[in-house]
Amino acid sequence: MSLRLKSSIFIVATMATILGLVHVLHAQSSLERFEEIEATGIHATMGRVVAQLESAIDVLSGTNADWAYWDDSRQYVVDGNEDFESSNLYREAFEPIGVDLVAYVTTSGDVRFGAWYRDDEVAGVPDGILAALQPQGELHVEEPGAVARGILGVGDSLLLVSARGVTDSLQSTDPAGTLLMGREVSPAFLADLSEVVQVDLTLTTCEGSNCPPIFPATDIARSAGRISSQAGLSDIHGEAVVSLRVREEREVYREGAAGVQRVLFITAAVGALATVIALWLAQRTVGRIERLSARARAIGQTHDQAARVDPEGSDEVAMLAGEINDMLEGLAAASAAKSRFLSRVSHEISNPLNGVLGHAQLLELDELTPEQRESLSHILGGARHIKVLLDEFLDTARIEAGTISLRPSRLNAEELIRSSIELVVPEARRRSVELQFHPCGHEVWADATRLRQVLLNLLSNAVKFTGENTVVSIRCRREGETTLISITDRGPGIGQERIGRLFVPFDRLDVDDDDNGTGLGLTVSKQLAQLMGGDVLVSSVVGEGSTFTVVVPSATNERCNIPEHSVDAPELRAVAVPG
Repeated sequence: MSLRLKSSIFIVATMATILGLVHVLHAQSSLERFEEIEATGIHATMGRVVAQLESAIDVLSGTNADWAYWDDSRQYVVDGNEDFESSNLYREAFEPIGVDLVAYVTTSGDVRFGAWYRDDEVAGVPDGILAALQPQGELHVEEPGAVARGILGVGDSLLLVSARGVTDSLQSTDPAGTLLMGREVSPAFLADLSEVVQVDLTLTTCEGSNCPPIFPATDIARSAGRISSQAGLSDIHGEAVVSLRVREEREVYREGAAGVQRVLFITAAVGALATVIALWLAQRTVGRIERLSARARAIGQTHDQAARVDPEGSDEVAMLAGEINDMLEGLAAASAAKSRFLSRVSHEISNPLNGVLGHAQLLELDELTPEQRESLSHILGGARHIKVLLDEFLDTARIEAGTISLRPSRLNAEELIRSSIELVVPEARRRSVELQFHPCGHEVWADATRLRQVLLNLLSNAVKFTGENTVVSIRCRREGETTLISITDRGPGIGQERIGRLFVPFDRLDVDDDDNGTGLGLTVSKQLAQLMGGDVLVSSVVGEGSTFTVVVPSATNERCNIPEHSVDAPELRAVAVPG
């Protein structure tokens, strides 16, 4: 996986994770807060409803006080004056003041008057209420100014009730009895109450465990669009007999959730923009690293010691580029020093070596014993071998220094190959190796001396490393604007893991055989081929042999129209094919 892809995945995954966490945490905390707010709101609404019920009981209690603290009422309880009853105790007298139930009871429990105005009927006072009005009952009042008030459940009906002792207007006498007034919690009453508090509500009777907890404790329930709260209300006995439920639209929650969505959308948009910016910055940095890597790789492939990388900026990547340039300058200096050293040593050794070869060749003309001639043969062989090594050192130094000269021209490939083969025939015969050449009529554009040097090096290696009584095959073919000269041996072959080391200077593939050379021959051959616009390629199978292919430009009309000239290495290196 590339660095560009890794960085993109990391940035996107990180931003997605952060945005996801922000989304979850913010949404959860905000929505929980909105639920708390609406719960507080519905609880407050429940309190307002209870307060309105208390207010209705207060109004009823006030009306009850007006009638109970009235001399005529007291006298009526004492003597049962029919004139009072006919003049005051009728439906039309109580409907305007919101009284549905009226009962006058004496201190002994006798009922002077009792009526429950329901719809178009007049019913009697329920037995349960009459029992409560008897002495020792919850609604029996004997003390001046005392009041018994609250909610009573009567069957399926609910009543707001207020009971007071009936006395004179100054409350100076003991009560002659009890006056009970009640108001039925009818649908009309609930509609008015709902209109006042601006909430949907219901009041129903309940019993025992079916009743919700008594207010201010509440049970809250939520649906997709509404929230409701339920609480019990106690009667005059202190027992829960009423279930009050209020319902509201979840406007606060919906508006809050919409606000959260807006915030999250804005956060997501900002996060996406931040991701794009981060990706752009990362890709710019990765792009610089990729260009730096590609440039360094190209320098490594072309071995161009004069090349440098572009720092591009002033950050750590630019510092790395500067350090690479410093390293290249150091390598160039070291390479130049090495080349000067090789050139100086080669020249210094060549002069006495030429003297050794000259005197040894003169000795060959003298009369020598067999032992002397054999010793002289060893001297000449060793000197010639040293001469070849020095030539390779010098070629390497010239190539690296960029001072080697090439004179490309139109060459007959077959003639050049045959002349190269003739030079290795003696060694091939000594090793019983047959050289098979398949003639070709192609022409190439190359330096004759350097191309022959490349072919001779590869042919010598093929003869050297192939087995005895085997064949080395030389073929020539044309592909496009290039000519390929292939040399195939039947040697032990080279493993794929070692092929890359063939063209590394001084790497002898871990072979300690003195006959294996210095490890420069193939390096020089490949460099020369590349300087001529070609290359040296290799394919090998362990146990079957190897094929080395010299790629050289064909002699096209365009090339042949260019007059022969001497080209130095840097110019040719620019058209070299990477190995």
